[in-house]
Amino acid sequence: MKGGGPIRHRPRPSLHPTGTDILHDVIDTDRDAFVAALAGEGFDEVVTVAREPDEALDVHAHPFEAKALILEGELTIRTGETEQHYRAGDIFHLRANEAHSERYGPAGVRYLVGRK
Repeated sequence: MKGGGPIRHRPRPSLHPTGTDILHDVIDTDRDAFVAALAGEGFDEVVTVAREPDEALDVHAHPFEAKALILEGELTIRTGETEQHYRAGDIFHLRANEAHSERYGPAGVRYLVGRK
């Protein structure tokens, strides 16, 4: 997709040897590093966004650049002819005024986004 694509910092964990899901622990660690990285890149506004399950937004654009870490759920973003699917642990990046549409997964989505 123009303006970026998913950046995966590590293989996607599934189960800890004890049988517990460790994805949230990894995301919490990544969250702190992500917020620090956003600040270093000049993203001075950081907010958490939550969207309802199976909802969508038609083509629109934002007057700000956005870089986000998916915390929970799934999101599909379409820019032009390119569609990209994101899930927990993925990062998406949109340029200011980049036209796109959004579709949220069956559990909705929650993401941490920096804006500038």
